[in-house]
Amino acid sequence: MTKSAFERFSSRTVSVYPGIRALEWTPRILDSKRKAFERQLSRDGTLRPEITEGNPSAGFRRAAQRSEYYPVQYIYPQTTITQNILGFDLGSSKMLAAAMKRTRDTDQPAAGQNIRLLERTGDGYGVPVMLPVFRLRPEGCQPGIKT
Repeated sequence: MTKSAFERFSSRTVSVYPGIRALEWTPRILDSKRKAFERQLSRDGTLRPEITEGNPSAGFRRAAQRSEYYPVQYIYPQTTITQNILGFDLGSSKMLAAAMKRTRDTDQPAAGQNIRLLERTGDGYGVPVMLPVFRLRPEGCQPGIKT
């Protein structure tokens, strides 16, 4: 997914569904691909081109090494507030990790718990919904075994 393709898709989607506050592209990155992903963040002009973890109000730090990451690569709309989430590993958040794994393993959308949003909303909260997007699977590959 390219940044321009994501922005085209997202702008159309948000215009049709105004209740959507933001869309994020969050790929699964294996640790062996981390450096290449961080180089791509740098080429995209991300302020902090690394995979991070932590808390938006307390600050982010470089994510500890693990076998896989789910970093935010793109966000729409990108603002001075939301751009800070780029590179953040959603899988490092206990509130989001279960939903991320459930959607990956079942090929079905999954909702997370009510969370405080960076985007401005009436009460400041929202419900994240994850929708899996995969490359075509080889013949015979079952859900839960992703390529």
